Amino acid sequence: RPAFRFALDIVDADLAALLSRVIGKGGLSGRADIGFDGGMEGQSIGELLSSLGGTGLIAVRDATAEGFDLTAAGGLLGDPGQPLAFLQSLREAFSRGTSHFDAINGTLAATGGRIDSRDLRFATPQARSVGTTCPCRSTRAPRTPPRRRT
Repeated sequence: RPAFRFALDIVDADLAALLSRVIGKGGLSGRADIGFDGGMEGQSIGELLSSLGGTGLIAVRDATAEGFDLTAAGGLLGDPGQPLAFLQSLREAFSRGTSHFDAINGTLAATGGRIDSRDLRFATPQARSVGTTCPCRSTRAPRTPPRRRT
């Protein structure tokens, strides 16, 4: 099986344009620096993608995320009020609006076509994360087509 090694360095990229081209979705804008050293092997696109392995770094600055409002959610935590009203307001804060991030950064590790980040950190005008915030996983490995019955 053919094997490929590569080093990828993306510097000062328009994050919205990059996401739109790579995954076909937007929702996050800003400037991004991404470095990744990896490899893959196989004889088809599916084999190549499902064998992706390597490590990297991501750093995003001056980002705006669409679809949730961290400022509104944070304000609710300071004065939750009645439980039902609090939950409704929290739901609204996490279903629309925008949030600004001064920085988002972390390391990337790929194994078997899955990319993980277990130390993704972010800074907003209101708060900074400490330590691990979320294990983010990309599950965009190609699906194996169903077998035909004969």
